[in-house]
Amino acid sequence: MTYNSPLVSIIISVRNTEQYIAETLGSLLNQTYKNFEIIIVDDASTDKTPQIIRQFNDSRINLIVNTNHSGIAACRNQAIHIAKGLFIANADADDLYHPNRLETQVNFLKNNPKISVVGTSMQYMGSPKVWHPPTQHQHIVAALMQSSSISHPSAMFKSEVFTKHNISYQPQYVYLEDYKLWQDIANANLFIANIPKVLMQYRVHHHQISNNPNIHNILQELRTQFLLQFYPNAEPDFINLHLHILNNLPTNHQDFLSWYHQIIQANQQANFINNKALLARLRLIHAKNNLQNQTQLSLREWISIQGLKRTLLILKSKNR
Repeated sequence: MTYNSPLVSIIISVRNTEQYIAETLGSLLNQTYKNFEIIIVDDASTDKTPQIIRQFNDSRINLIVNTNHSGIAACRNQAIHIAKGLFIANADADDLYHPNRLETQVNFLKNNPKISVVGTSMQYMGSPKVWHPPTQHQHIVAALMQSSSISHPSAMFKSEVFTKHNISYQPQYVYLEDYKLWQDIANANLFIANIPKVLMQYRVHHHQISNNPNIHNILQELRTQFLLQFYPNAEPDFINLHLHILNNLPTNHQDFLSWYHQIIQANQQANFINNKALLARLRLIHAKNNLQNQTQLSLREWISIQGLKRTLLILKSKNR
């Protein structure tokens, strides 16, 4: 293995994906970048998923079949533990990957040594809809205040993210393990980027996990954890207001102003989020909240009316 062509470990957790796994593996084996291994952990499937995988006669595939169901986070950790690659690439068992996905990401990480994780844009399968997440680290971190800002199945990591920094998937955050992972990576001061190219197709299912009632509670917990990273003394009433606003629920201007001002002040003291990126994120949140309130008041007009224009000018002059 050389750094010019480092080994990439592709990790996949599968469970009852017999309908899709062959097509997914076909897209991975068809990569222009050839120096990779595929570690597949089968999470006690009850269908023919393992048999279909075994039909692929490729020595780069390492299939591990668990007899007990342990969940996707545990399976990913299991795969990472035995991965040999300098880079680790995520893949989901039902998505499709463009032939130059690995090559593009490997070249990006080689050319940007400060970056530890890189994702890509993605297209929703069977639809013209494309998700372009923020590309720069500071905007990715700012977006984490509200939600995940990386397409998890498109992500490629330096293996040292897990081995050197003791980061892993946390099984207790069911269905939102990726959101927790991005927060942990950001808290470790590791840099994240997204390539603004569509290098994967994401399959949307009718039984989306977002319908699970537990997800809302876990999401609120993770949003609270992120807030406390830069505002550890936040009062319970403020946390409730924070979660209310991040859920895009209608909020009167005075409450929004109070929240906005405290977020800026807390971040100024903690120096946790890039000021310019934070301001951009707050504008987006305000715009969504404005739509919920069916008003057309611009953020610039609203802040000026409330007397915070001078505060914003000061913050902009201090942008990192």
